[in-house]
Amino acid sequence: MKAELELETQSTLKWPPDRPRTRFQDRKLQNAWKLGYKETLAALEREMKLSKVTFALLTHNAQGHEDAGVALWMSRKPADDYAWQDEFGFIGEIPTIQELDRAYMQKARQCAPDSPTPNIDRFRELTKLRDQGRRWVKGERLRDHESVMASDRFKEVRHNMNAIRLTLAALRQIERCGDPAMTEQAWRGFRPALAAKGESPDATAIA
Repeated sequence: MKAELELETQSTLKWPPDRPRTRFQDRKLQNAWKLGYKETLAALEREMKLSKVTFALLTHNAQGHEDAGVALWMSRKPADDYAWQDEFGFIGEIPTIQELDRAYMQKARQCAPDSPTPNIDRFRELTKLRDQGRRWVKGERLRDHESVMASDRFKEVRHNMNAIRLTLAALRQIERCGDPAMTEQAWRGFRPALAAKGESPDATAIA
C-alpha cells in the first residue's frame, strides 16, 4: 500500500554536514538519463510513496546554479503520533495545556534528575510526549527528518535527484528479498549524524 506523502521543496541546498562533497571538477554529466526535471521529480515522488515515506523536504539550489547537489530529508514515521494520549490518560479527550502539564508533572517528578529515584531516559521520554501533546493541542505538527539522502556526483539537479530515486528503489529491492530487518538496517545508514545519537538535527513545524 502506498503511503500518503507530504512533500515540500526548498530552493536552497541544505546539505547534511556529515556527508562529504564532490569536487566541482569531479562532477559528471549523465546523458543516459533523459527525463527532465518535472518528470524526474514525479518519478521520485512515486518512489517515495512506495518506500512508505510520509514527509519529505527536497532541497537544491535554483536551476543553473553551479552547485547542483540535492539533499532529500525524509521521515517514514506515522503522520501523527498519539502515544502522549495513552501516557497521560487523555484517550478520547482534548486536554488544555494546563491539564496536560499537570499530568506530565505527576509522572515526571518521580523520575526527574533531582528526584529520589532519577531515571533520565524515562524523564526525557515523558518530556518528549508532553511536547508532542502540546503541539497537538495547539494545532501544530512537527516533522522530524530522520533520514537524508544526498547526491552531488552529477552536474545537473535532475540527475542527482534521479540518483536518489534509484537509491530508494534499491532499498525496496532489499525489502522484496524478504527480510525487513535488513531493510531497516540499510535505512539506518541514512540517518543524519545527530539523529544517530538520538537528537534531531532539524525539523519542520507545520501549523
